Amino acid sequence: MAGIKIQEDSRETYGWLPEKLRVAQSSLVEKFSEVTRVAILVKEKRGGPPLSVVIRAVSTRDFMTAAVAQVPWKILKDIAESILKTDDSSRVYYDITPKPPATIEFE
Repeated sequence: MAGIKIQEDSRETYGWLPEKLRVAQSSLVEKFSEVTRVAILVKEKRGGPPLSVVIRAVSTRDFMTAAVAQVPWKILKDIAESILKTDDSSRVYYDITPKPPATIEFE
């Protein structure tokens, strides 16, 4: 799992992830064989609510283009429920942007 934390007021990014989300990632990869890598983007307001988590699943052969992966709704729901069990997260979003226009990596 890659975690990128963005401070809203400073635009700084951090490559760390709250421990509970890291543990959740490990269990997700073990539980769902379709998932090989999990990347999340979280944005934090100082003194704000828990973190928002964004899931983006893509399918690609060459990394030049990527289609949105056809992840079954039940799997997405189960992943979201696992993430929401952590104290660090309050909502989970699913990004359905293909490449292009998006990139595979979070920017």
